[in-house]
Amino acid sequence: VTVAVPDEHIGAVVGRGGKYISEMQQVSGVRIKISDRSDFVAGTRNRKVTLTGSLEAVQIAQFLISQK
Repeated sequence: VTVAVPDEHIGAVVGRGGKYISEMQQVSGVRIKISDRSDFVAGTRNRKVTLTGSLEAVQIAQFLISQK
């Protein structure tokens, strides 16, 4: 599943030194990949965040990301 996250919020999703993204991956069991700085959803300034895992795990990760 790919979700769009505004470029200015990517830092909050990743956390200092990748701390928050690592925690999200451990808690949810999802692999999270964020697109390169220049790779945006077409026509936006939103970065692509790809979540890989079971449906339930992806839903948990989507919720955690939305809280940031």
